[in-house]
Amino acid sequence: DLNAQFPNVQINQANGGGAGVQLTIRGQSQANTGILFVDPAVGIYVDGLVNARSFGLRTGLVDIERVEVLRGPQGTLYGRNTTGGAISIITKDPTSEPGGYVKLGYGDYNQWLAEGVVNIPIDDQVALRFVASHSEHDPYGKQITTGRGLMGESSTYLRAKLKIDGGPVTATLSADFYDYKASGPAIHITGLVNGNLTNVADAVAPTAANPTGRGTYTVLGGNLVRDVAASLGLPYSVAGINAAAAVVAGYVRRGPGAAKVDFWDSFGNDRDNRADSKGGSASLNLTYDISDALTLRSISGWRTLNRTESLELDATPYDSYDSDQTIDGYNLFSQEVQLLGNSGPLKWVTGAYISREKGHDLNISLALPNISASQGVVPANTFGDVVTTNITRGIFAQGTYALTDKLNLTLGGRFSSEARKVFTRGRQVRSGVEICSQPVALRENPATCGIRLSKTYSDFSWLASLDYQIQRDILVYAKAARGVRAGGHQGRANSADPANYQPYDPETVTEYELGFKSLLLGNRVKLNLAAFYDDFSNAQRSITIRTLTNSFSLISNAAKARLYGFEGEARVQILEGLSVGANVGYLNARYKKFVDGVLGDRSNEEWPAPKWSYSLNGQYRLPTGFGSIETNLNWNFKGKQNFQPQAVFDDDVTQKGYGVLDGTMAARIDDLDMEVSFWGRNLLNKQYYTSGVSIESIGWNMMLTGEPRTFGAQLTKRF
Repeated sequence: DLNAQFPNVQINQANGGGAGVQLTIRGQSQANTGILFVDPAVGIYVDGLVNARSFGLRTGLVDIERVEVLRGPQGTLYGRNTTGGAISIITKDPTSEPGGYVKLGYGDYNQWLAEGVVNIPIDDQVALRFVASHSEHDPYGKQITTGRGLMGESSTYLRAKLKIDGGPVTATLSADFYDYKASGPAIHITGLVNGNLTNVADAVAPTAANPTGRGTYTVLGGNLVRDVAASLGLPYSVAGINAAAAVVAGYVRRGPGAAKVDFWDSFGNDRDNRADSKGGSASLNLTYDISDALTLRSISGWRTLNRTESLELDATPYDSYDSDQTIDGYNLFSQEVQLLGNSGPLKWVTGAYISREKGHDLNISLALPNISASQGVVPANTFGDVVTTNITRGIFAQGTYALTDKLNLTLGGRFSSEARKVFTRGRQVRSGVEICSQPVALRENPATCGIRLSKTYSDFSWLASLDYQIQRDILVYAKAARGVRAGGHQGRANSADPANYQPYDPETVTEYELGFKSLLLGNRVKLNLAAFYDDFSNAQRSITIRTLTNSFSLISNAAKARLYGFEGEARVQILEGLSVGANVGYLNARYKKFVDGVLGDRSNEEWPAPKWSYSLNGQYRLPTGFGSIETNLNWNFKGKQNFQPQAVFDDDVTQKGYGVLDGTMAARIDDLDMEVSFWGRNLLNKQYYTSGVSIESIGWNMMLTGEPRTFGAQLTKRF
């Protein structure tokens, strides 16, 4: 729902589906959320604790005090360095008042929700708060071949907080746990790509120069069609390949002649199609008020997760491409210390941060096995096997000085040191025999498979701003800031070519912003405006390399890029109880120079974010004899978005602009301290895609569907 609250903020399902969430702020995001050796462009914080990966966010937004979205480079105030922005989630603390609530809900697709919160004060200084939530729904679609469900979900979330307020010292201990299970996404082939098949019998008519008539045959769908032909037992000839191409074309879900089946169904037949994630965290937040003007704060934390996703990437009934991805052994330890001061006209914070993130990222794929089998060769499983260790250190400071009673100057700086280490074992296994795919010269031991890479990056980021209070409720500001995203290693490279193991460079963004914030006409009108210009150096971009036997991801740097845009947010209180609001975001991005070692000149690629986005919303509250009735309507529009700009046939991975309408009606019963609500999402049942994957090197592109129309009822009882 945050999509509709902030301009130029996009929150989509990750391209693996399931528990992963892709966060984009002002056009910046991490293309593949499941890769541990790539830092995200958008930072995530829960109660001040860094969450380096977005898994689990779909389950943990329960009993929330507020959500803060910071746009632009961050790092001089707290936590880690990011180039795109940060999302900070603040959960409710235990209080000295006993109480809580129970929430029960039911909707279509057999959707269930049970949620409960209880707050227990122990004495005047100690209190506990417990949160528990479980939700689930049946699949939205199915695999047509097997009848197995797709896009079903079940999630459980638990949290406990203990707060001790001992005068100058306050301690908050928090722990949470989530368990998310999904039945896999609905995947569609959205386009086939021309591929050259060599030595197809009778591919061309015999000539004097080519008396056998053998040669290279171009067919739509390339090696995917060849694999399906082998699966069907068709001959490797022009007639056989053409027959297989006609079969595969029947599974394409876009354009003229597209298969006429339910949008949320898939033609895949993977019997283990799932996307699961489980994890938790523990944190200790200590605050010591040294004096009225000086506070010391410590945030210590640990986070863990496990993730398993099984996907069939060909979206046909023929098992042409399967992928299993896991993250295990994941742990993130972090420690942050802040010293905050307030001395007359100067307010300041200085601090230090250190974290150690380690995890095992395993990607096992089986590509085009039927071709190998038809040639009497046992198909090989390809392993992208990486142990990643990320060590982050930083010191930072930021201060705001009141030059006058209306004019403030803010300056901040941060020095970061980022150590990035990987141990990668790219290999294939055929009939239990391991075949190392890595160059001997780079292996840690030439006799075994495994490459160990390590590099440390250091950089300085900064912020400078002026803000002027024209009057009490009108503020204008000018800001410049620089952010850095660490470089790293090609952890999933699976190739005998040493060039594929070259590290990628840190990404830097310098942003210039002008803004206006206001509350007008006795707070009846809220109007915020911002314009920004971002200058990129070495922007990090992901590409996927897939050959007949291998599949791996590489990170590439775009040497120069620029992005500018604006944001507007407005809310008007028209009458007592009636308000309307709107926000709009615009992005104009271009690469100044982008030459890729694999794909060549990419300077004309689109940016992987919509140029336009906007939302319109209205809220009406009607007082009644028993309490009130409230209604909400929200229209959220996203412009055209290319999910995989490196694709040659980029229309296949581009979602056209679309809007989604959501609504809620709630009755509040004051005497019972109860609320009954009815809600609907995607009320117009818009069919749209949320992410895409390009596999053009062997014949096709695909996309993952969004959610259909859903509706339900909810009862909340507070006590």
